[in-house]
Amino acid sequence: MAKTIFTLLIILTGFNTLNCKRPMNHAQEFEEIYYEASSRGYFLSISINPEDLKIIKERGGDVVTSVLNENERDELHTVLNQIDLKTLSDLEAPSTKSTFDGAHMAFLRVSVPEQAFESQIFDHGNPPKKIEPLVRLILNLANVD
Repeated sequence: MAKTIFTLLIILTGFNTLNCKRPMNHAQEFEEIYYEASSRGYFLSISINPEDLKIIKERGGDVVTSVLNENERDELHTVLNQIDLKTLSDLEAPSTKSTFDGAHMAFLRVSVPEQAFESQIFDHGNPPKKIEPLVRLILNLANVD
């Protein structure tokens, strides 16, 4: 009897080990990447989810949607994996021209299941160095300068 119970425990432990999922990096689970830049006469909103990209180029403007292809999704994952999302809010802007209308103010938010990470305000076109590759990719995917 003890031998049977021991055998069952070994088998169940083996099945349980096979069914365990490895924890995923937040970047692989992102729900939305949101970038916004604005000033008195300018507005740009880019929202990316794993399936598509939505762009609004003026306040109250129409939403333009395009589907992300596999290469674009892979590139987003690669760039996101290089960023520690927990430090996003701590990154300092390299310039502050947006405080006196010298540049559009911008911010970045990355949402993962049950959590969102948001940057401080930075100048559109001059993001903190650690998120620059992601911001450049977002703008490139949206065909925006």
